[in-house]
Amino acid sequence: MKKVLLALVAAGITTLAPATVAGAQSDRPSEVFVGAYVNDVKDVDLASNSFSLDLYVWMRWADPDINPIVSVDPVNPKDAWLLETPLYDEPIQLADGSYYSIIRYLGGFTTKLPVEDYPFDKQVLKVMLEESSMTASELVFVPDTASKTMANPDLVLPGWNWEEPRLTVFNEPYPGNWGNTDQADGLAYSRVVLEIEVHRPAVTSAIKMFFPLALVLLTGVLTFYLRPSMVESKIGIAITALLTLVALQFTVMGALPSVGYLTMIELIYAVSYMFVLFTLGISIYTVWSKRDPESPEAIRFDRKSMIGGLGGYLVLMLIVLLAYLA
Repeated sequence: MKKVLLALVAAGITTLAPATVAGAQSDRPSEVFVGAYVNDVKDVDLASNSFSLDLYVWMRWADPDINPIVSVDPVNPKDAWLLETPLYDEPIQLADGSYYSIIRYLGGFTTKLPVEDYPFDKQVLKVMLEESSMTASELVFVPDTASKTMANPDLVLPGWNWEEPRLTVFNEPYPGNWGNTDQADGLAYSRVVLEIEVHRPAVTSAIKMFFPLALVLLTGVLTFYLRPSMVESKIGIAITALLTLVALQFTVMGALPSVGYLTMIELIYAVSYMFVLFTLGISIYTVWSKRDPESPEAIRFDRKSMIGGLGGYLVLMLIVLLAYLA
């Protein structure tokens, strides 16, 4: 009799075990493997903190009851007309039984583009996609390690160099219940973040930015080679250099967003203004402090002022560059 009872108990355990395992597995969120291919980056607009690109995102999953291609939403589109085009009418089934689909995004995205180090700034272009219908307890994205996220090898972004894109996933929590008293507080949704780092060519940026500035400042240096008695000419040159600096700065700042902090280029122009004002002040001082503007003493004072002013300008410029780029 004991043997019969033991056999029945063993059979019951064997029958219930698969159901228990299946129940445990059903509590796990569905996994969706995701990857991306950056076909093109159209432009980077610092003034509007935005960029445009042509992007393909693929997804692969095993659960036949979901279709993340239709439930994933862009988090940071620039405009409502962002083009989202699935490449397949329905997900296709692969040989291993999993489901697969691709969606194409064509349009603009917004992201914060800091410009403290302009024109030597490095930017990270971000595309954020998020599951909109199922929480992270029901569906999670997983980076696809079987197929590498990458960019078009022939991609050219004028004015920028680019690095290979990086794809990360995490669960984004939303505090509160948003007025739904039947909903728990702090639900989280799975989010995909694609990052593309871009930076300006250092040598090219330096030439474009500092060559016009150097020419203007050179005119300020040349005023020290005019005779101290030619005060009208020296003042006219200094004022012209000052107005040219203002015009150059307006041109440069027109390509940048309005920010609440001082950028490197603003400090560079501020130091340049100080140097031009210094040349103007020395020209006036030389005339009013010396009885004979043609005397060797007045000429020597001009030359020493030029060396001191130019040296101080270069030191201040070096301090600004080191403070921002070090």
